This record gives sequence, C-alpha cells and structure tokens, in this order.
Amino acid sequence: MKLATEEKLKNSLKPLSPVSLALYFSYVVRHKWQVFKLCVKHGLIWRGLVHDLSKFLPDEFFPYAKMFYSNVRTGEDKAAYAKANAKFEYAWLKHIHRNCHHPQYWILPKNGGSVHIEGKILDMPELYVKEMVIDWVGAAIAQKTGRKASDWYLLHKDELTLSENTRKLVERFLEQIFGDNKLP
Repeated sequence: MKLATEEKLKNSLKPLSPVSLALYFSYVVRHKWQVFKLCVKHGLIWRGLVHDLSKFLPDEFFPYAKMFYSNVRTGEDKAAYAKANAKFEYAWLKHIHRNCHHPQYWILPKNGGSVHIEGKILDMPELYVKEMVIDWVGAAIAQKTGRKASDWYLLHKDELTLSENTRKLVERFLEQIFGDNKLP
C-alpha cells in the first residue's frame, strides 16, 4: 500500500514545485525499472528500454507531475484544476499516440471525426500486448497498490476498447505468463 505520508505530501505540494517534480520523476523511474525487469524476464529487452520514454518529454512530464504530484486535484481552486486537467488530457493523448502498448493507439477512427468509436479496432501485435500487461504489473508495483494485474484487468475490462483477438491474448498472458488464475 502507498505510504500515507507520501500521499499527504503529494496533496500538500504547490503545482510544479521542485519536490513535486522530483516525486513524479522518482515514480516514472520506479515504474520504468519494474517494467524493464519484467520485459527482460519475458524476452522483450528493447521494449523494456524504450517503454514510456515519452513521459520524460516536457509536454508529458510537466502536465503529469502537476496533475498527480501536487495539490491541484485536491485544492479549492476549480479554475486551476480545469486548466491542469486540460493540459493533462493533451499530454495523455500524446502519450497514447506515442506508445503502441496502449490499446487506444490501435483504434482507427472512421473519417468524419466522430467522437464516438466508429471505425475499426485493430488487433494489437503480441509484442505490444505483452508490454501492456507488463505495464499494468509495473504500475502496480511502482504505485505500491498491492493489486495484481488480473484484478486491475477485471476492474477495467469493460472500459478497455480491445479487439476480440487482443482481448484473448491479454487474458492468456494474464493466466499463463503471470500465473493469474482469477479470470472467469
């Protein structure tokens, strides 16, 4: 579980203080390290090295740090939150389009720009499905949630837009590679 003092510290920090930047940097490094170790274990050395490198780019790093490692989400200033959230949403959009281990990367929208998912959901290559599942495990370890990847998947399964083949791969990896046998 997360340390209560770390959570209190995060929520008390002013946006983009040196401490909030250091805490977010530390989290990204912890996460990348956990993902790297698991990728190496499963023969994905290059994916482990390049995983989430875009999080160090300024257009992702600063909005993420402000949203998750400062008091902007818990503070009273609704306008500051709305501004930070808008910047975070752009950072998230850039992140999912730079990193093919995110399922949103594989959604091919229909011409016409509909905000609803119309078009085609492409199958994710097996390499990126493995990295995605490893990412879930690495995030749980780095965030100290104690949650297994299968628990996270079951909680968010209906929110994930995956092709039928990708979903089968995800469930197979959760069961076989990580030894999670909780899936129905």
